[in-house]
Amino acid sequence: MSKQRQVLSRIVDELSDRYPGCGVLVSGSVKRRQERPDSDIDLFVVFEGTGALGLASEPPHDGIKIDLALFPEDTFQSEVRESWYNFWMFSQAEIAISEKGVKVKNYRLGEG
Repeated sequence: MSKQRQVLSRIVDELSDRYPGCGVLVSGSVKRRQERPDSDIDLFVVFEGTGALGLASEPPHDGIKIDLALFPEDTFQSEVRESWYNFWMFSQAEIAISEKGVKVKNYRLGEG
């Protein structure tokens, strides 16, 4: 198992504590299982709530950079409806966690 995959399991636990009921999607080289020792981890976090899309970087975990796209559920659904062509990146992501079905119900193009 790569260092990124080891870090991923820990960061997903931290994110689920921070955003109860969230869904976490992994994209990029880690999703494709093509990570190199210097690869970062790219995550989409879909959580219950309202508000604007946020971009953030976590402090490095074991030297691995973590990039987050934070999507309140209403913003995620709006993005999918209004910019359906951007849904490709979500449809290609790997589900890392989906507590309470938040991620799963949104994964089906907002059929919630």
